[in-house]
Amino acid sequence: MNRWIQRPLGFLLFLKLYSNQWKSPLQLRQLQFKKIVRLIRYVKANVPFYQQIFEKEPTFLENFHSLTEIKKFPIITKSILNKNYENFISRRIDPHSCAKLNSSGSTGEPTTMLYDPIHQIFNFAFDYRYKHAIGVKFRYNQAIIEDSSYFPKINSITKHILYSRTFYLSVFQDPSLLVQQLQRLNPAIISGPPSIMEAIARIILENRIRKITPRKIICSNEVLDYKARELIEEAFHTKIFETYGLTEIPHVAWECNFHTGFHINVDNVLLEIVKNGKDCAPHEIGRIIITSFNNKVIPLIRYDTGDLGCLTDEKCPCGRNFPLIEKIYGRTNDLLHLPNGKITHPWILINALKTLSFVKQLQIIQEKEDLMVIKIVENHAANSFNETLIINTCKKTLGDEINFRIKKVSRIDRGKDRKFHVVISKLHQKYP
Repeated sequence: MNRWIQRPLGFLLFLKLYSNQWKSPLQLRQLQFKKIVRLIRYVKANVPFYQQIFEKEPTFLENFHSLTEIKKFPIITKSILNKNYENFISRRIDPHSCAKLNSSGSTGEPTTMLYDPIHQIFNFAFDYRYKHAIGVKFRYNQAIIEDSSYFPKINSITKHILYSRTFYLSVFQDPSLLVQQLQRLNPAIISGPPSIMEAIARIILENRIRKITPRKIICSNEVLDYKARELIEEAFHTKIFETYGLTEIPHVAWECNFHTGFHINVDNVLLEIVKNGKDCAPHEIGRIIITSFNNKVIPLIRYDTGDLGCLTDEKCPCGRNFPLIEKIYGRTNDLLHLPNGKITHPWILINALKTLSFVKQLQIIQEKEDLMVIKIVENHAANSFNETLIINTCKKTLGDEINFRIKKVSRIDRGKDRKFHVVISKLHQKYP
């Protein structure tokens, strides 16, 4: 099915999905339960990996009476998915008829995901619903800055009908070149990862550029720290909206105009946050585990995203009853392990270092529990570089028992997965 058919169908599905965000919490739980039961019946009939599970417990579906019963399924890691890849593919759908997309491999294990035409229509619909919620009009032109391998293949007819107002810019270009392109396009919407948006924002502020005036900035794929958010919003004079999703499971959650957290698309996924095998209480940080309802080619039940986050039980003032992710902290392998046995999130140190005016960009490499290398790209427009102040800031934040080595560099490259990693840990420790 061609994209010029999928997108209009996605818009029609959006009209159907639109009302879900205003349903009561009880109605949403009932909707999720129906989708879970339908998914379990589907995988039992069509997916070899899950058929092996049902062979061990044949009455599982008959005993399924609530959403909590999903915990009877094992948690699926990316390693399990890759080792059993062929057995995760549904026997009901021809994989050759599906679109292919490779995950970035930020965990060190890239995965090829398959999307059938129906799943792609759902993806368009959830994208429409999110953008409608934050006030994006269909007539707006937009610039999408991303990995060029993700660019859609567009023929002249499709471009005229669907993409005449969408411009794709490669994230691997020099930020100064991207600024020139954005000046020429002056899009109403700019989407891109936080690291490249921060680099663009610095150029705009340093050169006092006034010709880029978007209505909205949308950030995804990387964690956005509050210092970067402040800088980007100052440069563009508009608010940032974050989204959360994976190549394996797109369109998981999103920020609305109130910015109180990430609304979970409960009609697309069932999301759990767990620690030591148990559900986390509100505001408690744990692993993000997701079940996807709409990918019938590679159905994923209780997939370990490798990300950390926490939920909140607060209700958003926007009136939507979709539950909220309070905060997303990034990858579990980005955590810092201290000599005293404690585990801390790197954003404490990152935000502390970003208060230093001469720090333009940074990267933390944990070599050992008591040794960290801090790479710094200097902001030449600010005060002179002060290595002693950097070390003192690090020790004040994480403790005196850690040795810090400072490396001043001209640039920090992206990793093999084509993403910018603000933290690289060589300890290979696991989060509970």
